[in-house]
Amino acid sequence: YSDKQVGDLKNFFSDSEGLIDYHAGIEMILAKQIMISHGGKVALIQDTGNNVCFRMVFPYPVSGS
Repeated sequence: YSDKQVGDLKNFFSDSEGLIDYHAGIEMILAKQIMISHGGKVALIQDTGNNVCFRMVFPYPVSGS
């Protein structure tokens, strides 16, 4: 990924509600919506190069709620 693409991906998966100029594939949009509906989020992790990894983080269930 280019630096601009990585920056756009980070913005897309951030908690902000602002609009960005990024044309995500339907898979990324669906993944984000599914995670939001389950109270989770998608984390983007970048290594020292331009490689990125996406981690889906679900909330830990609390007993008695």
